[in-house]
Amino acid sequence: MIFLTCPNDLPPTIEVGVCPIALPGRGRQMKLPLYTEMYPLVRGIAQNIIPYLDKPFAIFGHSMGGLVSFELARLLRSDCNLTP
Repeated sequence: MIFLTCPNDLPPTIEVGVCPIALPGRGRQMKLPLYTEMYPLVRGIAQNIIPYLDKPFAIFGHSMGGLVSFELARLLRSDCNLTP
């Protein structure tokens, strides 16, 4: 997870907790069945991270993670009234 070192580049006034998400079919999730639709994927991610979103937060994704991050932000805003 290359992004785990990103907090080292931020000022000390920003509290950072990095929560990497590995999609099914990648890394340690290699044997899990793949998602074929975006909404069930982001809904599952949201259900797992909502307890940690009690402070201001940001979502970052690269490549496919960028699309997942965008859709996750949309879902959090529409279904949970949370805004990154």
